[in-house]
Parts: sequence; structure tokens; C-alpha cells
Amino acid sequence: TGHRPHGPGRGQPRHLGAVLTGDAVARQPGVAAEPVDWRDAVDLARRAVAAVGAEAVLRQAAPLGFPPTRAAEVLVGQVVVGVVGELHPDVV
Repeated sequence: TGHRPHGPGRGQPRHLGAVLTGDAVARQPGVAAEPVDWRDAVDLARRAVAAVGAEAVLRQAAPLGFPPTRAAEVLVGQVVVGVVGELHPDVV
């Protein structure tokens, strides 16, 4: 979570959330569709962290709402800044 030091809403946390669904690559003549998967979610998390000038490191985790072995914490340094993974079917 980041904080804006100046302007309206000063001190308010900023959050990013995303749910990826559908195809990452659309079906085309001679090319099968490729559905989004965990690699797309990891890429999005890394890009979001890079956009604020930091580097993301992933650590396997088991947060609520995710199947065991299907999620990771996103860390910047030693601080957990997010979670990435496949939602448990019971949550969707």
C-alpha cells in the first residue's frame, strides 16, 4: 500500500486489485486460444510494483481464498505488498 504525500486525499492508501479471466491470446486461424493463467497474474504484479520503482519478489503462501500451492505473497524488500494466485473455486 502506498501513500500520496501531497494533494487531495493526502495520506490515503492506494490499492490495486485485478481479476484476470478469458483468453490472453485470442483464437485465430491456425492458432488456438490461450486462456490467462498464473503467469499472467505474476507478470501483472511484477509490472505494477515496477511502475512505482520497486522490484517484486514472490514467496509461496496459502492465504484465505486460494488453494494450497496456488498462491504467492508479493514482497518489496521484506514487506508483503500483495498476493497473487488462482482463486479457490468456492470463492468465485
